[in-house]
Amino acid sequence: MSKIYIAEMASLVSFHTNNIKKTRPHAASDNSQKIILKNPDFAGLLPANLSRRTSTIIKRAIYLTNQIVKTNAPEIQAIHIATGGGSQDESTKFLENFAQSLPNAILSPQPFFLSIQNAIAGHIAMFLNLKVPNFTFCQNNLSFESALKYTFFKLQNNLIQSCLFVSIDEFNQENFNIMNAHQFIKNITDINDTFYPSKSPGHIAGEGGEAYILTNQLTQNTIAEILTIEFKYKLTEINIKDFIIKELSKYQLALKDMDLILCGLNSDCLYDNMYDSVVHSPDLDNATILQYKSLCGEYFTAQSTGFYIGLNALQTQMIPEELVIKKSLSPNPKINYVLLCNQFRGAEFSFIVLKSIT
Repeated sequence: MSKIYIAEMASLVSFHTNNIKKTRPHAASDNSQKIILKNPDFAGLLPANLSRRTSTIIKRAIYLTNQIVKTNAPEIQAIHIATGGGSQDESTKFLENFAQSLPNAILSPQPFFLSIQNAIAGHIAMFLNLKVPNFTFCQNNLSFESALKYTFFKLQNNLIQSCLFVSIDEFNQENFNIMNAHQFIKNITDINDTFYPSKSPGHIAGEGGEAYILTNQLTQNTIAEILTIEFKYKLTEINIKDFIIKELSKYQLALKDMDLILCGLNSDCLYDNMYDSVVHSPDLDNATILQYKSLCGEYFTAQSTGFYIGLNALQTQMIPEELVIKKSLSPNPKINYVLLCNQFRGAEFSFIVLKSIT
């Protein structure tokens, strides 16, 4: 079976390992309960008449694609999209227009086409003029992992040699209102400068997007290898560490072999303690542990931002100090293995292991 590599990557949640706060051109918080992206410059990306009719999330996905599809990139044989909500703003608009048009309910088909999740893959295919299979994965907070595992299997078994992989979700006010009504969102009076450890329930909402080229061919542009992707819909704090140890053993690895850990801590005191068996493990004294959701907030595919940060650390051998919650005791440690783990409100647990190619 083939190994799986990352050849190219791009993110809307831009950061620099030396100073995150000053170099986040596409991220800004207009409200402390949510982190909203600043849109990149879409000028020249699409013809003006098409751009006006295209939803923001689709333009963001095309922008990301444009960053990584280069002349020296592998030939794309499939397009895989991970999105929990897709074009949520377009869905809201379509449903409102539908309700207002009752009882006749006569609408143009275009708003419906834009409102469905696989509109993102279709528009990317048209933008790149590609006639290749495209798939969209919408499994709530496991959308990214489900799509990544499917891509992993396709490449591992040589069913394809390369894939354009886009993970993206947008903030939607209606969705925010529903989550806030269920007290999933952190109360504005509880928000302060300390993201972790948190003493209050609820998370900060967010949005983000990344694009990658995955391939089973090792090239001079290869960033890292994906070793494994595992997930479970239900897992307790007691066995998170045991589950990870068991899975790592399949690759003759132990927890102590991990050099960098990215935990999906989202500042919710009710569920952040699920990571305690990992964060406070003596096996990880020589590993650096990061959180990343202070950068992007919580959303369906937030794990993709952690994935991007982990890849960046492997490529540059630099760690964003602003995200560190526990420093390695080892002097000048080299990053060979990166472990990402995530969960949402006690369910939909996942972990991913990345490996350096050097």
